[in-house]
Amino acid sequence: MTRRLLMLFNFGLVPFLIGLTLVVGLSQEVFPEMLDRPSGGSDDFSHASGTLNLVLANKHGVVIAADSRGTWTDLHGRVVGREDKFQKLFRTGNRSAVAIAGLLAYPRYPYSLETSSRLLGRFGLEGLPDERGDPDLVTEWHESDLGLQLTRLSAILSTYDEINPADLRLIATIVGYDKTGSLQVRQIAFTRETAPVLTNGKNIWLVHSSISLKKTVTGFDKFTAGMPEIAEAILAGQYATSDLAVLKYFEALREGKRDELPLESLQALAEAIFRETIKHEAGVGGDVQIAMIPADGKPIWRLKPMQKSRILLGGAALIVGGHNPFVDPDWMKGAHVEMAQNFDSLNMDAVFVGTQFENLTIPLDENHYFGSTFRNCTFLYAGAPLVKFGKNNKTIDCRLEIKAGLKTLPPEVRELKSRCPRPDPNERARKLLPKLTWGRTTITGGGH
Repeated sequence: MTRRLLMLFNFGLVPFLIGLTLVVGLSQEVFPEMLDRPSGGSDDFSHASGTLNLVLANKHGVVIAADSRGTWTDLHGRVVGREDKFQKLFRTGNRSAVAIAGLLAYPRYPYSLETSSRLLGRFGLEGLPDERGDPDLVTEWHESDLGLQLTRLSAILSTYDEINPADLRLIATIVGYDKTGSLQVRQIAFTRETAPVLTNGKNIWLVHSSISLKKTVTGFDKFTAGMPEIAEAILAGQYATSDLAVLKYFEALREGKRDELPLESLQALAEAIFRETIKHEAGVGGDVQIAMIPADGKPIWRLKPMQKSRILLGGAALIVGGHNPFVDPDWMKGAHVEMAQNFDSLNMDAVFVGTQFENLTIPLDENHYFGSTFRNCTFLYAGAPLVKFGKNNKTIDCRLEIKAGLKTLPPEVRELKSRCPRPDPNERARKLLPKLTWGRTTITGGGH
């Protein structure tokens, strides 16, 4: 659960008060990143479209399904690439699952696996076996923890001109049986805020979450997300087809017996709906991921688990705007700051977006930097295998210091090396950007 608390921080200057977003219970299970680039496209940040999420439920249980296609278009709506490799359906508990749809579900490289990695990091491949897999607690986690992750992702994507801000959205459909044995369905919409944060000449869009659907299922019901037109036509009995699974459903619809349909019939209906949708909607395709969760009995899962994935964005802070964070006494003026702590880890990296740094030493092994400006700074690289430094950062009269003996450099460091000379040994050392650390009662800076 996310709670807004008023906490005392000390960043090596003077203590000040700041609203803290405290996130409890984040998992830090991490998977190796799938670093292959999408085929048929450059590494721009075109927006994604397509997808179908479908839920069919009655007294016998629930079926939830999703396709596996990601489709990217440019700002003019032209398709620049498609891939059928994305996991969009996840086990969250022994008898609960979530399906996702929207740009923030699978944005372009290098963030195409960001959201799925976060879900796998929380729930694993098998779901959580305890009360954390209860649909209500799953919903709370999505609202709070995943919401913060999507806010970071949205802020970073906003720094790229190719992104259409209207597409910064995601819908999560959660289904499962609660501890009373009741079938619950929730839908959470993550959409952009009504106004951006203007910083460094860019409109930075953040997202907020809202529960758009909360229902206890007591008879036949259906829920969709993504591209539902064909699904809704079939479910309304207004679609011409000879598919036997659909015809059986039409018969039950006419006779008012949809609640009597066996769960296997609902699964067959879901598969038929995807077949028909894939015929007519280019944005829906690939393997159909499907789960059949009976009211009594063992669930059946047919998923498309990601074999390689990694959480690229993490740490404790999102800082949008600001000048010399944690160094200048008034650095928070005009900045947007969100803090979150994962008590499973002491990782205190920050995500800086549209921030201005001047006359500082910047540790490249720590933090994430995107759409920011660095003036008269010294970058320090000590050997971390993954550096989170966006191509859209701007450097002015900067230097790069690399730890002696390093033979392999990440591409971000090699690129900086091509335009940032080594520091002059006679230069006065610049103040090191403070590292956030946890104390017993405070978060402090200057932890290097």
